[in-house]
Amino acid sequence: MNIHVSVNGYSLWIVAVPFLIYLAIGAAVFATNRPLRQWWKLAFHRFAPVYFLGLPPILFYFFICGSVSVLAALVCGLAFPGLMPPRGNGILHVYKAVEWIVGFFGMWLCARAIDGVQLPRLWFLWTVSIMGIVAGYREARIDALGEMGPKIADSFDWFDASIPFLAAGVYLAVVRRAKSPPANSPSPAADSPSPSSS
Repeated sequence: MNIHVSVNGYSLWIVAVPFLIYLAIGAAVFATNRPLRQWWKLAFHRFAPVYFLGLPPILFYFFICGSVSVLAALVCGLAFPGLMPPRGNGILHVYKAVEWIVGFFGMWLCARAIDGVQLPRLWFLWTVSIMGIVAGYREARIDALGEMGPKIADSFDWFDASIPFLAAGVYLAVVRRAKSPPANSPSPAADSPSPSSS
């Protein structure tokens, strides 16, 4: 069985698998190395606006989404060969599911990062907008030779573009609910003793 995943003729699986391995190793090192975390937080706080100019869609929709899609194609080609061309094009549905999941959680992480560095809400709107535009024009393809990969769609897909906005809306609703005090919580003034009672 020959599984060939490519964009413009260049094989991606050689890049995708090491990228995800290095990403997992980097996350493990980052989680266990406190000085590294402190240095990264300082650098991220200092240069945060630069990162959010265009990095989120590149990171999530091309590197992470593309790498996970390649692994999904390899797994489906071994476990469910009927989904793969030339027998079928069911792998396109798998690609769409990967794109939606990565887009949702990618925007969620961006929202948390924007709140973490306390950037103005304008950056939140900018990030969800560029994520939505890239999602709307990003489309998986399978050509006659069985080569697969992302391409720029001929028309804008509003449903795909809505995924980052959905993530942003859910995030804002969850964060607002978490920050708002319970309705039946006593006020601090009610708990403090009055000056006349002393």
